[in-house]
Amino acid sequence: METEFDNVVVVTGTDTEIGKTTVAAGVVRALSNRGHDVRAIKPVESGLERLEPSERDSAILAAASRQESPKKAFDQLDAPLAPPEAAELEGIDLVMEDWVDRIGPIAQEADWVVVEGAGGLLSPLTWGENTLDLARRLRAKALVVAPNQLGVLNHTLLTLRALRDESIPLAGVVFNATEDSAEEDPSIPKNLETFQTVSGVDRIVDCPRVDDWRDTVEPLTNVADWIIGRQWEEGA
Repeated sequence: METEFDNVVVVTGTDTEIGKTTVAAGVVRALSNRGHDVRAIKPVESGLERLEPSERDSAILAAASRQESPKKAFDQLDAPLAPPEAAELEGIDLVMEDWVDRIGPIAQEADWVVVEGAGGLLSPLTWGENTLDLARRLRAKALVVAPNQLGVLNHTLLTLRALRDESIPLAGVVFNATEDSAEEDPSIPKNLETFQTVSGVDRIVDCPRVDDWRDTVEPLTNVADWIIGRQWEEGA
């Protein structure tokens, strides 16, 4: 079953631990600051045993949107493993159809729904499905987050190709500075321009490394504007 809504954006990435939540939260707050009713959703979240409640991705997203509900991931898992592995350890069944069914009514109420996946685009969310499948079922647009470091070109191009093959429109690409983005990496100041040249994608922004997600709101203003204007483009 697929939704019939056109106001869902899935935030995905080229890898794990690259700042997807920080970027998603910044975009959500930028949309909210423009007067839009935004709901931010994390369908499944693992690794919770290592985190305080306020540090969880789902809690950060809920704070960014100022939403009353949901404030937690639909499925919450303790082990710091891929969701299906963690779920198997905890005896929990992960059912993507249930997530889609819960997101549908939320999308019917809100102006925009921002859904954050787990890991990279093809990392498993269930044993048989990934964020690409979730985006397809939601008929969503995709915002791709990639770490601004050597190797980002290949990883991002592969991610966009997978999205294109499933006919999922692209909301934009964010090159995000992370802890692994070494200052001596000579590719960092060149990656954005080079990527635009080789991909033909225009909607790409550079997000600096920040200590608080609130500091990403201004750098990600253009992304919010692309979403509001429904300015989608095909992947590379």
